[in-house]
Amino acid sequence: METLEIGLLGPVEAHRNGEAVALGGRNERMVFAALAVALNRAVPFDTLLAAIWEDDPPTSAHSTLQSLSLIH
Repeated sequence: METLEIGLLGPVEAHRNGEAVALGGRNERMVFAALAVALNRAVPFDTLLAAIWEDDPPTSAHSTLQSLSLIH
């Protein structure tokens, strides 16, 4: 059986069957953390924006977020 361990306290990390999973850069890690916290629930786009840029997203925030690839 495949296992996935997610670490959110300290560095954001994931391990699949004991092997580290490449999560990408800071933005990808912040989105991954927001999605992991809301496991099996929909996460509003604005919540994902706030996970990366808090209260000051750039004008390109929507397109930047849409372009993130969380599958490596």
